[in-house]
Amino acid sequence: MGWDAAAATAAVGKYAEWTATSAATVDLTAAKAQETTAAFETTFAMTVPPAADPANRSFLQALVATNFLGQNGTAIATTEADYAQMWGQDVTAMDGYAAASGAASTVAPFTPPNQETNATMIARSPD
Repeated sequence: MGWDAAAATAAVGKYAEWTATSAATVDLTAAKAQETTAAFETTFAMTVPPAADPANRSFLQALVATNFLGQNGTAIATTEADYAQMWGQDVTAMDGYAAASGAASTVAPFTPPNQETNATMIARSPD
């Protein structure tokens, strides 16, 4: 095997090693992306539907506006308690998402391949 062939074989071997390492990194990154997606879907399912919040607040305003003799006191307290429960449910969901997505979003950086050939090597080639 000549000098050029030996140099090419060595360069290709290192490139093949880099390719295998990069493929493993890509697989890990894809798995973490799937974990993040699963965390998002779980969180979305756990949160209060977006329409429930303004509905609760509108209902509260109506109760307060018609509470002339204090007859809506219990309903107002119940509506406020429902709102607090919605907040608690959303906070729990978002805390879980923060933990799951934070762990899943830490990925290994991409490492470019080493430059195995250069102009000096080509110039020294005994062709």
